[in-house]
Amino acid sequence: MPGFRSPRPEPDGAVEPARRAAGEVLNVRYRAGVVGERSRVVHAATWTPRGVLITLCGMPLDPALVEESSGMPCMRCVRIAADRANGDG
Repeated sequence: MPGFRSPRPEPDGAVEPARRAAGEVLNVRYRAGVVGERSRVVHAATWTPRGVLITLCGMPLDPALVEESSGMPCMRCVRIAADRANGDG
């Protein structure tokens, strides 16, 4: 599915802004203990040119609270990625 790819975790799992290009799509979710397990869905996210990590579903994320990961995807991110792939979004 466009917008989702296999994760390339950093050595400690952190998402480092200095090593990311604007527009690169990452699969991220909140770290364990930050939110409940039910809220730890995987979002397709990208760095904006101003250095903000934002998801396809429009949620800005604090890089210190997330990790690159795989798992149950955010269904809003999946829908938006599918719409974009079909030329609807």
